[in-house]
Amino acid sequence: MVRDDHNAVQLEQGSWMCFGGYVNGTRVNELLTFESTGSGINVKMVAGGEDQSGPSCRAGSSLVSHDSNVLMFGGQEDDNKKMNDVWKFDINASCWSKVDIDSDSYCP
Repeated sequence: MVRDDHNAVQLEQGSWMCFGGYVNGTRVNELLTFESTGSGINVKMVAGGEDQSGPSCRAGSSLVSHDSNVLMFGGQEDDNKKMNDVWKFDINASCWSKVDIDSDSYCP
């Protein structure tokens, strides 16, 4: 559970999600939910790990929540490559999808 250089975003009713970072010195692509219970915090991995259908393992990306989605931008992969991509996690469907950005309207 110990990790660093991850990102987190608050959701409704005090729950939140955490993506990526380093675990034991290795970048990961795990997406975890944290929900308050009467006696503590319930933690569940909802995406990532062996499931490679979402974003690559990375650290230092940014998260924001909007409606029932979590959007992620950028970060840094294992080879220190700076990422310039956007991913959307649909909380209700529990799945990632890559968001296409018009390269003419966006310049890093």
